[in-house]
Amino acid sequence: MDTSKMKTGLKQHAFCAVLGAVACMAWSSVSVADDKLAAGEVSGKAGKTAAVPITLKLGGDNVTFFGATFTVTPQGSAPAIAEKLTYEAAKGTPPPDLHTAVQAAAKLAIGYGATTISPPLTGTVRVGTLMVPLPPGASGTYQVGVVKVSAGDSSGKRLTITGKAGKITVGKGAGSK
Repeated sequence: MDTSKMKTGLKQHAFCAVLGAVACMAWSSVSVADDKLAAGEVSGKAGKTAAVPITLKLGGDNVTFFGATFTVTPQGSAPAIAEKLTYEAAKGTPPPDLHTAVQAAAKLAIGYGATTISPPLTGTVRVGTLMVPLPPGASGTYQVGVVKVSAGDSSGKRLTITGKAGKITVGKGAGSK
């Protein structure tokens, strides 16, 4: 009996088993984030303020604090946003205690630093509205980014929540004040 072929076969089998185990561990350690902080898609009118709904979609977690940065980026030939963005908390959700607006970059960072949301948020819940003042004469679309999202649950555990971008289409339609 030729044992050299058996040793080679066993080495290949052992290598495949190790490779399979590593791939399985890598796959099982990848967290599929069901949790999202999402900006809605709305229509707006030039010279008015577009009201973009912000929704937290949780796949089983609860949230007692969160923070995020919202950005509004003109697409194509749409003019840049010239006024500060504002955020209004939804009914039943306390207003965030942190607001940092960067007018030139059309950014607004919000957060719950010293404020705890009680009872904790669960399921899919509208947490607020991003108010975006549209320039007079504006047309086209704006991407509403949701970045630098952080959150925690009632035990203080940090949660992985991804941001989901929204869109403002300037023209006739709802979503403007």
